[in-house]
Parts: sequence; C-alpha cells; structure tokens
Amino acid sequence: MRIDDVESLVELVAQANVTEVIVEKGERRVTIRRFGSGRASPVEPCARGKEGRPAETAPPAPTPDASERRSTHVIGAPMVGVFRATEPPVRVGSRVRPGQVVGAIESMKLMNDVRAEEGGVVTEAFVEDGAPVDYGHPLFSLEPDTLEQG
Repeated sequence: MRIDDVESLVELVAQANVTEVIVEKGERRVTIRRFGSGRASPVEPCARGKEGRPAETAPPAPTPDASERRSTHVIGAPMVGVFRATEPPVRVGSRVRPGQVVGAIESMKLMNDVRAEEGGVVTEAFVEDGAPVDYGHPLFSLEPDTLEQG
C-alpha cells in the first residue's frame, strides 16, 4: 500500500459518516479511526503475529489529568504534509485568537490552513517552516490567555 493510498483513505474517512476503516493487504493492516473532533486519527500500522493475529503492542501512553488538559492546549497537524509558517510566523510568546491561522500544511501540492481552536499564548513551537509533519503531530502548545478570559 502506498502513502498516497493511505492519504486518500484518511480524506475519505474525514468526509464520510464512519468512525473506523480497516484495510488489510497481505500481512499488512492499516486502521484509520475518527474521534469526536471529526478529524481522522494517526494511521496505526498493525504488526501481524503468528496465525494472522495482531501482535501485542505496548500499552497506550497515559493521558494528562483534567487540570493539565485545561491549562494547555496543543495544536496538532490535521494531515500529513509539510508545515509552512505564516507571515509573520507564530512564535513562543505570540498571542493566538480562536480561529486564527497559525500555519499551513502543504499536502498534495495544496495549502491547507491550520487554525487555532482556542485562544492563548504560545508556550512552545514544535516545528519550523519546511518541517514534515504527520497526523496529530504537535505544532504549537498554548496556555490560556488571561486577558481574553477576564
């Protein structure tokens, strides 16, 4: 299976009224899941063990507790491609408004805006202009802006 095939499947899942698609070809298996936000999750290759059963994998990483989730927000890449910075670029210390374009992902020769879902101050920038990104790859971390809340 080629990466173009996987990208096409992810786009179809994002647009279709399904939550999961599993494609098997030989001993390879690709699972694409959509969660509550409507975006497809990262592609999960599933290694096959003996007798065609999925091989055991490591347990998932622990999720942050509720206080950590409220205090920071991570803007992730909605698709595979190359990250392109805005002009002027978003940097640590920049204030971001909800809906503001914080960058773009170039994928299949198309530019796709990445917008902040929440407002805040950028506390960490995980990518630079021209960096390759994958689904869900963290781009920026935001801390709620106290000026916008009061």
